[in-house]
Amino acid sequence: MAVKPQPWVYECDDCGWRKVMAPSSDCIIEGSIELCPRCHSGSISKIDVSLSEWMAEKLIKLMTGRN
Repeated sequence: MAVKPQPWVYECDDCGWRKVMAPSSDCIIEGSIELCPRCHSGSISKIDVSLSEWMAEKLIKLMTGRN
């Protein structure tokens, strides 16, 4: 049986770029991000986030029209 994992965030320590990852199951998970797509730095941190933080980020993206 598939189990939905907790969401997490990849964050660049150099430029502040962030990407929220919230896979729908433990079977299909995208590969890890090793280089920042904005500044190409290798200083990427993986941060666990709560469900409320993830929902707030989704709401902000929805309201601002970002994907």
